[in-house]
Amino acid sequence: MSVKVALCGVSGYAKTYVCGLTRLQDEGAIDFVAAVIRNPAKEPETVEDFTRRGIRLCRDTAALYRECPGIDLMCIPTGIASHEALSIEAMEHGCDVLVEKPLCGCMESARRILEAEKRTGRTVMVGYQHIYLPGIQKIKKHLLSGRLGGVRRITAVGLWPRGDAYYSRNAWAGKLAVNGVPVCDSPVNNAFAHYLNVSLFFAGRTFGEMMIPVSMRAEMYRCRTAIETFDNCAVKVSSADGVDILAFFSHTCPENFNPAIRVECEKGSADWKDGKEWCVRDAAGNVIESETVSTLDRGIMFNAAIARLADPGAFVCTARAAAAQTFCIDQLHRNFRISQVPQEFFSRREEDGVLLLKDVQKYCFAARDEFRMPSEAGAPWSVPSETVKLEDPAL
Repeated sequence: MSVKVALCGVSGYAKTYVCGLTRLQDEGAIDFVAAVIRNPAKEPETVEDFTRRGIRLCRDTAALYRECPGIDLMCIPTGIASHEALSIEAMEHGCDVLVEKPLCGCMESARRILEAEKRTGRTVMVGYQHIYLPGIQKIKKHLLSGRLGGVRRITAVGLWPRGDAYYSRNAWAGKLAVNGVPVCDSPVNNAFAHYLNVSLFFAGRTFGEMMIPVSMRAEMYRCRTAIETFDNCAVKVSSADGVDILAFFSHTCPENFNPAIRVECEKGSADWKDGKEWCVRDAAGNVIESETVSTLDRGIMFNAAIARLADPGAFVCTARAAAAQTFCIDQLHRNFRISQVPQEFFSRREEDGVLLLKDVQKYCFAARDEFRMPSEAGAPWSVPSETVKLEDPAL
């Protein structure tokens, strides 16, 4: 019997889900039965395609669950503020869930989702699509094999300029909360959230386990005064067994430096670059395994979610695993303050409204190559922070 799948939302990033689910429908892997489209007039092509396919169109989730009983998987590629409520609603209607990253905006929401899983017996999977990639999983297996020795430290860095259009694309961009619901939208909890998530995955002691930090140091910088969070950050977290992760991400840069993760081990290393290139080396620098791929296959995530419905042992990014990243974001905002960058240190690129923080590339590469926070590397706009011991999230 075919898996019955529904989708909540089709605009913006949700178009990725539209493509993934219609592909699976065309392959006969799922029965794509219904979708919530709140404003059909804005998506005429999708409405026409869904109508042709026989997909029922609903204005809200209440109508969807009423009109389409027996849904197996509910896909939720919506804004962060809606993740908790929509995921719990879906589970209470007997659905497993694939929700877009991040899981939610705070640990209180994460705990309520985990409690709902226990109460309903359903599963929440999270759309950190990179963690499903074969290269990521091969690196993790190398790290667990013992051949490289223990993981010592991990760096995750990335520069993606984001201008006025990015921050005006919705009502929650750069916000701490929407209608009282935490979202904590920022580079590390949205565009670059994947790379902190993957770093925590690499540092986990078993294949399905994430590293849970016991201490944190963070520097958060805001150039764009209209946002509530920040557009640059350096975050260092450490585990109880001495693994350090340093992440540096920026949206106030002149050009892309696509995300890269470096894992340094006792007897070797691993490098992963934006999903298209990875390499594992021994202590002498000899290549153990490497691969270069032409594109990032997002369809792997949807295939994994469908596989999990039939096989509880199939690997997915679970809510519990994704909550490790949520814990980092939660503690980031509880323990550290956001520093407003003095105007003398940044400029504005008029053609697209990108703000340009002075020498931000230099300090990104200092994080990567020297494992240093901006304040340690001497950034003139930096404000040093102390290392804070973290509470136990009891995950």
